[in-house]
Amino acid sequence: MAKLDELLEILTEEMEGFKASIKQMEALSTKLNNSEMQRGISTISYNLKEQGKTQKHQFSIQGEHINELSKRVGQAKQIPKWIIVICSTTLLVSLLISGYAIYEVRDSWDKQVIAFNKGKEQINSDLQLFFESNDEVYEEFLKWKETEKSQSKK
Repeated sequence: MAKLDELLEILTEEMEGFKASIKQMEALSTKLNNSEMQRGISTISYNLKEQGKTQKHQFSIQGEHINELSKRVGQAKQIPKWIIVICSTTLLVSLLISGYAIYEVRDSWDKQVIAFNKGKEQINSDLQLFFESNDEVYEEFLKWKETEKSQSKK
């Protein structure tokens, strides 16, 4: 029983120490609740909430401005359709004219070659007829041709 009494005595002492600690905690709690620090923290908290609301509002306004600027920049980069139509039409017409001109130049070159060959044949046949009818001229021509060859070799 003595041990039981000792244990009860220790337990009561502990309970009394615990009660004293609780009283101290209650006193500190009332001091903290009534202190200026609590009021300052609530003021800071309120100010932070208001600042957050203001920032959200500013961010939404800035977002709208950015969207509007993006639209304007997108529209500024676009080329009007009428300019595209005019440029493509001009390019197409230029290509058609160039193709036709190349065709005509090639065709005219072929015609010139044909005409040259016909003229050469005509001159040769005319000279042949002329030389056949004039033997003396033909002999003079051959002499002249020989002198030209000899002079060109020198």
